[in-house]
This record gives sequence, C-alpha cells and structure tokens, in this order.
Amino acid sequence: MERRQFIGTSLIAGLGTFLVNPSELFSGTIVEQVNLSPNNDISLSPFLWGDDLHKVLQVSNLDKTVREALHHNYEYFQLGMGWKVGSQDLLKIIDYLKYEIKENPESKWFSQKISLYFGLLVGKAHTKFIHSSSETSQGISEKDIYRDCYLIKMLQNAGEEKNRIPITKSLKKESYDSVKEGFRLMRERNLLRMHTYKAEFSDAEKWIGDVIDLHHESADNDEKYAKIYCNPNPEKIEKYILTPQFYNEEDLIIKTAKDIQMFTIAGQIDLKPSLNSEAKSQHAKALQEGCNLSFACGDYLKSTISKDAWGKILGD
Repeated sequence: MERRQFIGTSLIAGLGTFLVNPSELFSGTIVEQVNLSPNNDISLSPFLWGDDLHKVLQVSNLDKTVREALHHNYEYFQLGMGWKVGSQDLLKIIDYLKYEIKENPESKWFSQKISLYFGLLVGKAHTKFIHSSSETSQGISEKDIYRDCYLIKMLQNAGEEKNRIPITKSLKKESYDSVKEGFRLMRERNLLRMHTYKAEFSDAEKWIGDVIDLHHESADNDEKYAKIYCNPNPEKIEKYILTPQFYNEEDLIIKTAKDIQMFTIAGQIDLKPSLNSEAKSQHAKALQEGCNLSFACGDYLKSTISKDAWGKILGD
C-alpha cells in the first residue's frame, strides 16, 4: 500500500481536540458562558463519521453562509464534535448565532464560530446512535480500534474495485511497517494541526505538557492499530461491526457521502431520498439525524420555525 494514499485518506482532524478549549479560542463570546465538557473519546470513528456528515452538508440546501463557513473552517467543525454541551446551552449558542447573523455578520471569527457551533450541534446525533466504549473505559478499546480501522479501509475503498483493501483478510507482511508508520504520521500531523486553531494559550506550559502526554499515549496505540489493520480477526469484525450493524456501505446516505468523496456529485442536490430511506447501520442513522438537526437549525436561523419548535427538536 502506498504511504501517501494511506495518509491522504486517513488524516481526519480530531486527535487531541479536547486539548483545545473553544472557550479559550472565542473568549468574550457566548462560548465562555456555557458548560462545555470534552467527549474524552480518543478514537477516530466520531471524526470519520463527522467527515461524512461534513461532505453531505456541503451539497445540501443549507443557507449559503452556513455552507461556506463549514467549507472553509473544517477543523472548527471537528473541534466542535470533540466537545459536549447540553441542549439548553445549545439553545443559547444558536440564539447568539442568530443575532450575529442578523446584526453583526462582520464580527471577529464569525465564519469559524458558525462551523464550531454546528460541530457542537451534530455531536448530539453521534452520541445518540453510536456509543463508544472510550466513554466508559480508560484509554482506547479493542472495539474502538476495530471500528476505526474498518472506517479507514472503507474510506480508502471508495475508489475503483481493483484497489480495494481487504476488510477481513490479512495484508502482506511487508505492509505492517508501512501501516504503523502511516498511523504515526497521521497522529503527529494531527497534533501539529492543533496549533492552527490558536498559537498562544493563557497557560502555554500546561498546554505543551498535555500535548506531550497525549503524544506518548497515542504513540502506544500505533502498534495496536497497525496489528488490527493488517491482521484483523474476522470474528472480532463480526462482533464489533456486523452484529451491531455499526456500518453498512449499502445505506443510501453512506453511498451519497462516498459519491461526494469521489467527486461524482457536484453542487447542491436533493437529499430527501437519502434522508427518507431506511438506514440499517448506526453510522447511517446518525448521519440522517445529523442532517436533520442541521436543517432544523438552519430553519430556526432563518425564522421559518419558532423557538419552541426548535427547542423541542433539540430535546432535553
């Protein structure tokens, strides 16, 4: 397997996002006034899911201002997914955004804040349908790694049939070192990308210490990832992927995301068939929910639904 292809298709912003607190990035805004908590999910799956959702939202009928903000500020969308916020605080955040869109669209970091807020919003959909064991255990679990490797391979297999990477079979022995190196580079590049959020922090020494700790913790996982990626156990794939219906590439909304990835879809499209189709997998159901939450938010921002209706959609 060619290393550049591995890095190019696997590098999804996400690692270490909980080290970058949005309230520090956007001091003096509504983000400082709400209760944010890190997801503490160090697996890649939520961000690979978020990447699919981000693609689909790009071709949706969301307002142009929102779509452009998401397009140009991808890292902030993924940053939002790395944090949790309650429904009542989300109401406050979106109310603040609605005010800014109407009264102060030239405010500082306006576009980045839109992307961040939508990331916080859609995280609810992922939490609802896809529960990661990282939320209740120390470190990353075997289930997390199997799911991460499975999604990475599905992402890589979006191209021509002849280039498909085996899902249940072992790769050639010489692939192991290349794959392990690929995970190392992916991890280090993601750590470097955190610097692009904001170069200075109020407690730089603590932040650097946290990054070093995360670096060492994540480095210990490189070998675990490489072993499972190169030598998956079919019984574990059945247990963690197939039986719970974690992912099904035949789900229409997943096919749509894959078509967007391969540039067979360009411009806005009617997503109703994808949203109304019966989704079999957790991944697809969460994508549908993420889209519906985003569209409802867009409607509220345009005042086509009431605040009460928007609040009911968010739930408790």
